[in-house]
Amino acid sequence: MGEALLSEEHILPEKRNDWHEVHNYVNAINKAIAELEQLPLSNRLLKQTHAVLMQGVRCENEQPGEFRSSQNWIGGSSLTDAAFVPPHHEGVPHLMGDLE
Repeated sequence: MGEALLSEEHILPEKRNDWHEVHNYVNAINKAIAELEQLPLSNRLLKQTHAVLMQGVRCENEQPGEFRSSQNWIGGSSLTDAAFVPPHHEGVPHLMGDLE
């Protein structure tokens, strides 16, 4: 936690990717809280927040600000042994519409 409070030049080069990700989380949540003054909790707000979260980090080219377009899972090496499999990517827009 202490490293997150340091400026970038005081972070070891091998830890800077992690440092950037932590700072993006802070920036994204602060921006989202500020935007809630003018926007409702919405897909637009969630996508904007996700775009901030992904700026300049390892996965920055993996659809920042968009819903996923492929199936994923948590744990295991495939869908068959995964600990959790979220809804199929084709259903995500409809499900997010339900959330709105």
